[in-house]
Amino acid sequence: MKLSLLYNRQTNQLRVTVIKVENLMSDSTNIDCNPYVKVSLEPGKSQKQQSEVFRGKKNPQFETDFVFKNVTRDDLKKKSIRFKVCNKVGSAVSLYSKKHVMAEVMLSLNQLGLEFGEEVRLWKDLESVSDAQPLGYLNVTVSLDTKEKQLSVTVAEARNLNASSNPNSYVKVCVSQLGRSDVKKQTQVQKNSTSPNFDETFVFSISPSARDLETASICIKVMNKELIKGDSVIGEIILGDICDSNHESYNDSFWESLLMSPTKCLSQWLEISPGLS
Repeated sequence: MKLSLLYNRQTNQLRVTVIKVENLMSDSTNIDCNPYVKVSLEPGKSQKQQSEVFRGKKNPQFETDFVFKNVTRDDLKKKSIRFKVCNKVGSAVSLYSKKHVMAEVMLSLNQLGLEFGEEVRLWKDLESVSDAQPLGYLNVTVSLDTKEKQLSVTVAEARNLNASSNPNSYVKVCVSQLGRSDVKKQTQVQKNSTSPNFDETFVFSISPSARDLETASICIKVMNKELIKGDSVIGEIILGDICDSNHESYNDSFWESLLMSPTKCLSQWLEISPGLS
């Protein structure tokens, strides 16, 4: 991956340019290569940005700028930039449309001399990221009614749950907002199925202010009811604001789309990922 970085000492802005990436997939692979790059400033509540998708490119010329604001000189000593090279596979409406992380780079800022205000250009080797077997998919519909101060979450059905045997599954939904107590609700147990139908809707009271919505989150956990050992977590999906935005279960694009269109219902098949704990 070829990169360029430039720090503006007057405005405290860091410009990061992804120039190009080479050799994303071998010539023998039959998988479509539709790469894009996600860039985040860490640690802390990361500023996240994303490039457009470059379809059919194994050596994409991105030439894409990402600007991070309010970056102090002290931040240059403590923070890093994470680059994730992802591959968008399948159509946007397909059940098995997935966004694989193909490779990533973590770049520490403290050894680049950015504080002097001069452009730094460099190559970084990509580190491969293994694609774990999906834990299944969950069809979720979320709607936001700011006038009624309500958030509705519909858990419709799951597909291909990856459990040791046919699980007795149910879904727990937890809505969190800063300064408010978490509210938890759950579906009925659907027995002995890897593709259960839940078809349940939960309504939560929320604060509709823009600031509170930005700090809200929905944690959806798919559970397996086990009488002897106790209930176990099959996997989870997280929508909204969390500290660890690089965790596999975090789905930022769905939540951002909801905030941009608060009067609409958003329905989507979401991949179930390993939990945070």
